[in-house]
Amino acid sequence: MVEKKAVIIATQEGPFLGVHAGGPGETRSLGLEGKGQVRSVIHDHKEPRRLYAATLGEGVWRSDDGGRTWREINDGILYRHGFCIVQHPITGELYYGCEPASVFKSADYGDSWSSCQGLQELSERIDWTFPNP
Repeated sequence: MVEKKAVIIATQEGPFLGVHAGGPGETRSLGLEGKGQVRSVIHDHKEPRRLYAATLGEGVWRSDDGGRTWREINDGILYRHGFCIVQHPITGELYYGCEPASVFKSADYGDSWSSCQGLQELSERIDWTFPNP
């Protein structure tokens, strides 16, 4: 029996699920069309059907049903020009990186966010750009 392998791919058209089982692979859209370019997608560390997406212009989105439906989860986020979302593998804390150079943290699966102030206090932060010159 061939084991199926899956990968979530972030694209300008939204996230896609790619599945490969030894032959030609299949992809299917995971929604979020028209919600900005998806820059980063992850699945939850304990609940694989829960997905998080960071987008350019629309902030962070969460799906609790494997990508069938999505809801915006930006309570406390000041900037919605997102580049990355990651999750601590043990605590489950989420970190969202965005522009202008900022990081926001959530300890409740994205229901609320707070700014990581240490980054805000760096004097050189004002000169950070993407991509780096």
